Amino acid sequence: NGSSSTYFKDGKVQISAIYSDDKLNGNWCEYYETGNKKMEGRYIPVTEEKLKEDPRWAEKEGLKTGPWTLYHSNGNRFMTGVYAENKMTGKWIVYAAEGYIESEGIYVENSRDGIWKFYDKSKRLEKELNFVKDMVNGNCRIYENGRLSGEGNMTGLAKNPKKGELNQ
Repeated sequence: NGSSSTYFKDGKVQISAIYSDDKLNGNWCEYYETGNKKMEGRYIPVTEEKLKEDPRWAEKEGLKTGPWTLYHSNGNRFMTGVYAENKMTGKWIVYAAEGYIESEGIYVENSRDGIWKFYDKSKRLEKELNFVKDMVNGNCRIYENGRLSGEGNMTGLAKNPKKGELNQ
């Protein structure tokens, strides 16, 4: 019970956490070896209901819940969003290492879902991709210099979607 810390070999804090009855229950923070934060958020214990639902939950020390922030090794934010019962949910924002917003959209049970917007270094919209369970699937838009330059159905992985039928 109480605060717990683990350390790197050089003595710097690696993880700072709060436990209750040997389960994570409170604020949690992990650090890079440089001392910069890696991620921070909050855990709650696994409920009896969850254990009845699936005994594998017993392997978990806790469930991520509420707002979480992940960081690039340079100390700038990498991702911000919310967890519900250990699953990414709701709006998440992804930041480039330089600090600008790279993309934003909705997660449903750990998968991107719906329209995700992607931006360039000048904060201009580059593309809007429609996701279904983490796969590009549906009407998407491509922008040049912040202006719509193409639109159509696309399917596939986010890094290499394929053009489908163009909308008219």
